[in-house]
Order: sequence, then structure tokens, then C-alpha cells
Amino acid sequence: MNEFLNPSTIGAPAAAYSLGAKVAAGAEYVFTSGIVATRSDGSISSDITEQTEAIWFGIGEVLAAGGCTFDDLVGYTTYVVDRPDLTPELAKVMAVRDRVLAGRKPTSTLIVVPRLARPEWLLEIAAIAARVP
Repeated sequence: MNEFLNPSTIGAPAAAYSLGAKVAAGAEYVFTSGIVATRSDGSISSDITEQTEAIWFGIGEVLAAGGCTFDDLVGYTTYVVDRPDLTPELAKVMAVRDRVLAGRKPTSTLIVVPRLARPEWLLEIAAIAARVP
């Protein structure tokens, strides 16, 4: 079982995530690339909520292909494109994350970037899972 670390000597996280994680001995890892919101048919929604849902769906599919579930998620990094309406848009991203993770609190980092590889991509998420067989 992975252990999530939140020492009392460090200020509590500002959101639904842990400050660190200790992976169980003998774990198998699944790393995702930066998953973007391109659906299986090649389409991309212009809505950030729909992009976030598509990304978390994709992460779930990659984890499943590697024998993991969201219960095995150790951490993830979100890259979001900077724009004037970013603050309310982040609330939408976090709402999807909270629904998908359903109380799980893996480690997390949010990085604001000027743009991603394609202008229609509003965010990208890379994740790591670890499961003890």
C-alpha cells in the first residue's frame, strides 16, 4: 500500500492533494505521458471542463492498460495554459479532478504555461501510479 505524506511541520496543502508519497516495496509503476484532450475520434472540445474530463478518462484508460486504477495513483502534474479567465477555469478543472479522484489525494503540481504544443489544448496532465502485485 502506498503511503501519502503530509508532515505537520509543513503547512497543509491548499487543495485536494498530498505533499508526498512513499511507494510500497515491490510496486509496479505506470507512467502516463502528458495526456491531452484529443478524443479517440481526433476531436478536441473547446470547453475546459470537457477537455479535463477527456484527459482524466485517458489517464484512467492508460492506468487500466497497465493493471492500475485511480486507487494506485501516486501523483500527477497539470500543465494549464495561462489566459485572462484562468481563475474560474481552474475551478472547473479542480471540480472534475475532485469528482474523478473521489476523495483520493495523490501528490500534485500545477504549472501555468504560456501555451502547449497545439493552440486548442488548454491543459495537459501527466500521472504516475504504483501498484503492489
